[in-house]
Amino acid sequence: MLASLACALHCALTPFLLVSSTWLALGNEQPIWYWSVIDIIFLVLSFFAIRHATFHSQKQWAKYAFWMVWGILMISIVQEKFELELWGELPMYFSTVFLVVLHSYNLWHRKNTCQEC
Repeated sequence: MLASLACALHCALTPFLLVSSTWLALGNEQPIWYWSVIDIIFLVLSFFAIRHATFHSQKQWAKYAFWMVWGILMISIVQEKFELELWGELPMYFSTVFLVVLHSYNLWHRKNTCQEC
């Protein structure tokens, strides 16, 4: 329940944060300070969401996939924060999309295999 609420808030607020950061940065060449903090907050929240998802997942491969994809996302965000060019931004986008796909599959699988529901 808490993970679903956090996900819903994240999905609802992220577009507004993106628009507001773009709007505020139009006249500034410096990045807005709170943007880095928001990235770290979302990374920590996603850690706990994945921890919850892997605890309740019945598929062993899904557990490994969640943590592997989250690791790629974390490395991508950290390398962006420290301006390291280990790889471009594509792994960050692919890992985010893959996390959404894994999350959807995990929810679908739990819903369709739950005997107590």
